[in-house]
Amino acid sequence: MKKIKTASVYTIENYKSANSRDGGSFRLKLCRDGEVVASVVNDGRGGPMEFNWKKDEKTILVNELKGQTWDLDGKKIPVTPEHFVGVMIEAIPQPTEKEQGEAQHKAWCKKSTVFKLKTDMDPKAFRSVKAPFDANVKAYLVKKYGDQIDFIMNERYA
Repeated sequence: MKKIKTASVYTIENYKSANSRDGGSFRLKLCRDGEVVASVVNDGRGGPMEFNWKKDEKTILVNELKGQTWDLDGKKIPVTPEHFVGVMIEAIPQPTEKEQGEAQHKAWCKKSTVFKLKTDMDPKAFRSVKAPFDANVKAYLVKKYGDQIDFIMNERYA
């Protein structure tokens, strides 16, 4: 696809993404010349992006995109604000699957104690105790499972 040209400089700020049931979800702020013009959310449930535009900002962007097209199966399709933001998001370096997994594990460990036993066969399945990790929880696990404990994930992120 050719580069999309606009008279203003558009940037993305506060981009946050996560895995979801339908691929991925994200939220971001779309800025024009350094000022926030819209907040954008994709909730990851299969629907379109949701834009919350500041007054007249969508019209300004539509006018800047006027006349530009992208090719879809040989047809020229007008560039929309949604497509424009999608192209900008594609340019953002995305975390690797390993980095996403690490972030998920750290999030789990904030509220629970997460562990694996040597007999647990599924490498992506973990056990948990709904209590933040501390010496008392570790003592409980050692008393209950002893040498069966393969590792306690929270110790990796302490």
